[in-house]
Amino acid sequence: MFTSCIESVSLECLVNEDLYLPLAQFVFIVIVATQMVLRFYSSRVKSVIFLLFIGQYVWKWYGTQESFQSSRKLLSIEPNFVFAEEPIFVLLDGENLNEGAHIGWVPYWSCAQHSSIINCPVVHASKLSQGGVSVTFTDVDEYIPCYYENIHEDAGDAQPTNIATHMYECFESQRLIVKHQKSQPGWSLHN
Repeated sequence: MFTSCIESVSLECLVNEDLYLPLAQFVFIVIVATQMVLRFYSSRVKSVIFLLFIGQYVWKWYGTQESFQSSRKLLSIEPNFVFAEEPIFVLLDGENLNEGAHIGWVPYWSCAQHSSIINCPVVHASKLSQGGVSVTFTDVDEYIPCYYENIHEDAGDAQPTNIATHMYECFESQRLIVKHQKSQPGWSLHN
């Protein structure tokens, strides 16, 4: 029966090797747990159980904090491009972007293309409200959005311009293109 499965479906019939490691871990945990139950009144076992409890609690707390912070995503920016010297409200569609956080912009062509994004200045920073930010870009460039949330409530209302670039979380896959007014078709007809 096993050989007919291999002949008809190929190697998909074989058990995945990734299943062996969890099975071995489970058997090891069962053996250790059985030994601990049999020797529960030993002071060493009590110490080990206490350390396991503390370790598990810290691991869960740290894992929860880490997963919440790392799950922040920026999916899209609306509009895709804006004109220089034009005030506009840029909508940010993403996950775990909180109201009141600071959104800054790092120029791509004038800085981030040539050096690390951490070495580039964050410009035009403002607070996120109603899913977007009001901003007026002064230079023609492509801008990478960066996110900073003040997690310390007692730190007061930090000014966006005083926050170092390495404090921001930048989304390099998203860029907002800032064009010159003269790149608009028919611009000379309006003047």
